[in-house]
Amino acid sequence: MLGRFAALNAQLEQAAKARGGTPVAPWPLTARRVLIHTLCHAVIDRLSLDCGYSSSSVRERLYSGPEGSDMAGFLIYTSAPGADGTLGGLSREGRAERFGATLRKAIDDTRWCSSDPLCSDGLAALFDSGNHAACHACCFLPETACEHFNQYLDRALVTGTPEEQSQPGETPLSLAFFPSGY
Repeated sequence: MLGRFAALNAQLEQAAKARGGTPVAPWPLTARRVLIHTLCHAVIDRLSLDCGYSSSSVRERLYSGPEGSDMAGFLIYTSAPGADGTLGGLSREGRAERFGATLRKAIDDTRWCSSDPLCSDGLAALFDSGNHAACHACCFLPETACEHFNQYLDRALVTGTPEEQSQPGETPLSLAFFPSGY
């Protein structure tokens, strides 16, 4: 997994130098930051399905400390007043008795992409996007909803690639945070 981030950081640094600048924050990319960001996108997608919110009417705020810090989390909030701008359904899904099921469904949603194997191999990502296993079919949100404009995403960090996923009861084959059978 560390090799994956070394390659992403090298790509971003090379792209920034080609543009005559330096890489922008969050720099350098860490597994924690990309995991939190990808998981947040999965939860927003799941909430839009379960609550009927359009994903463009919610936004994210990421909280991830430097390496060695325990801080890691995200905030999802509504961004527009009106029919989609009320917190009713969104706040209900955030309650402790409901959020666990929503989170499990969101994690399960990251296991498969209609663009696999291109997506899981990173072939669908743009060169300097900081993404690996992420594309419009699985992880991207409307750009107004994402504080990093759909950069720094990798669903393989959440559940692994399709080739790495094990069946329930088997030993996980990847370093994903939520391997099959979590």
